Amino acid sequence: MERIKYTLEVEGSMYEANYLEVTDRQYKDLRAKGERSKTWKKIEDRLLDDSLINGFTFSPEHAHFDMSVGTEGLKSKVDEWFSELMASDIDPDALRTIQPNKKWVVFEKWCDGGYLTMVLNEEFNPDRLEISHEIIEMPNGRFRTVAEVTYGG
Repeated sequence: MERIKYTLEVEGSMYEANYLEVTDRQYKDLRAKGERSKTWKKIEDRLLDDSLINGFTFSPEHAHFDMSVGTEGLKSKVDEWFSELMASDIDPDALRTIQPNKKWVVFEKWCDGGYLTMVLNEEFNPDRLEISHEIIEMPNGRFRTVAEVTYGG
C-alpha cells in the first residue's frame, strides 16, 4: 500500500447550479403546487443530482478561497491565477446560448464553508496544480463563474 505523502486542501466559498427546461404545463403545475406537484417528482433527481457548474467563487476584487499543502499556504498561486484571469479578455456575451421565452426550473446553492481535499501519493509539485475557471449562462441571462482546482493534469 502506497503511503500518503501530501494532502492538498482548498477551502472557501462555493457555488453550484443546475437548470432544466420545462413545458408550459409543467411550469403551471410547479407554480400551483411547488414540491407537491407531479412535475417536481419527475424532475427533482435530474435537477439536484449533477450540477452544470460547481466550484469555488471569486469576485472582481479577489478569490474567495485558499489552498494549502500541509502547512504550506498557496496564496501566491491563487493570487497569480486571479491576476491572470482578471487581465484576460472574457466576453460573456459571446457565450450566450440560452433561448429567451422558454420556461426553466433553476437550482442554485451557495456555501461559505466549502472544502475540497486531494490526497497525493507523490511529492507535491506546484507546476501540476491547475486552477481554471468555468462560465455558465443562467436562464435569466446572467452569467455565473467559478474556479476549479485540479492536480496532476
